[in-house]
Amino acid sequence: MLDKKIGGYTIDEAYDITGGHGFYQYFVVSSCTIAYISKMLYLFSIPLFLIKPINYHCDNPQKLFKPYPDKYYNFVTEYDLGCDDLRASYIASSFSFGACFGSILFGILGDIVGRLPTITIGQSGMIISLLLLVLFSSYKMCIICTISIGFFALACGPPTFGFIYDSMHTKYIPFYGTYLHTLFCFGEIVLVILIWTGIKWRTACYSFIVWKLLFFVLLWKLKESPKYLLNRDKKEIVVRNFEYIAKVNSCKLPFDFTLLVAEHSIQTSLSTKIVKGLLNKALLLELFFCGWIFLASGFIYYAITMSIQKFKGNIHLNAIINALAEAVSNVISGFVVSKIGNKLSIALFMLISLLALIGHIFTKDNIILTSLCLCIAKFGVSAELNVGFIYGGESFPSIVANISLGICALFIRIGGMLAPLASNNQYYMLLSGIVLAIVALLAVSGLSMKKEAIETKPLTEPKNDPIEMQDFSISHI
Repeated sequence: MLDKKIGGYTIDEAYDITGGHGFYQYFVVSSCTIAYISKMLYLFSIPLFLIKPINYHCDNPQKLFKPYPDKYYNFVTEYDLGCDDLRASYIASSFSFGACFGSILFGILGDIVGRLPTITIGQSGMIISLLLLVLFSSYKMCIICTISIGFFALACGPPTFGFIYDSMHTKYIPFYGTYLHTLFCFGEIVLVILIWTGIKWRTACYSFIVWKLLFFVLLWKLKESPKYLLNRDKKEIVVRNFEYIAKVNSCKLPFDFTLLVAEHSIQTSLSTKIVKGLLNKALLLELFFCGWIFLASGFIYYAITMSIQKFKGNIHLNAIINALAEAVSNVISGFVVSKIGNKLSIALFMLISLLALIGHIFTKDNIILTSLCLCIAKFGVSAELNVGFIYGGESFPSIVANISLGICALFIRIGGMLAPLASNNQYYMLLSGIVLAIVALLAVSGLSMKKEAIETKPLTEPKNDPIEMQDFSISHI
């Protein structure tokens, strides 16, 4: 057992005392795995649902050729989009349009009502939206439901990171940040293989619903994260949750653990804490620089992802290769960030993407080199996004962590919303990506390399307002 410090145990010490990384943490990881994969299932299916039939004739759209003889095979065949790239782009952009609003709302909800309730709302919303899409399908309903799915999907983005980060020892943040992003890629590969078998889009959506329902199987085993509750001064619930975690982990608590609940400290309303945290100049400056970085990353990432059906060769194989490049990038980025730190890692991977996009311009006449450059560009931007979320998890104050990550996700979705429209013009897409990558590299210089001090915060605190103690100075973010 760790020695008791003056004023109680720290959150990280409490996790060690209650079993470290035990069965409860595996329940958390499993639920977050389901939630985070749920976020990407429909998103990455969109480009595959927009595959044009071979030899589709615009002068006779009803003349469909194998291997897609079924009018209801995908969005293109059902909504007659084979000769209308603009309407098809609207479907791809509508997901990010809904996600722009979801990133802000669910970022706020994640910090106000909790990470776990927010994820539950997101899973429920996506299930309902998918059911409406498959049962009452039309082009208009597809746009509406895609916006709705994108909206609720963001409840499974930053809140998932917040829940997994706050439910275990701080030292696991880099590992699980990398894990979630890598899992994202392998989920994409499984999805591509599933659709490659010739499954119709409605059947695919039903399978997505079944997957999302698995989250509710694990929900009854989960509790809100103690670190989140501690920032709301709910110390009694913190101790009860730690007792539950210890029970699940088959760990016996020390006799004095329940005495760590402090007498009532000076209370500050949650809204006051959040407003004071968000209005801190250091945090606003940090979000400004992060915003540019994530905007560039989102644009480049989704421009490549959403234009996959325009690559030469087999679209499914191209999607798998890009997903593998993304998976490798996340593993490598996790190693690199442990060696050179967040800030230098973000700059390095953004530079790789920039050089790959420039290389694409000079290799446009060579199909193999063009595809290689795009894979390298996605490799770099995927690694940068992984490091960016690790940076946010370590740096943003816990009281506003979800809102801060939600704002970052908003910039990603703005880039994602613009990317499908830009991908219709390859030259414009490349030029825009290059300019944004250069701006992002300049923004990296403004990032802080400090970490949040939350992991050193004891369960029992002096009778002061936590906001006043930390003041969210640059040294704490």
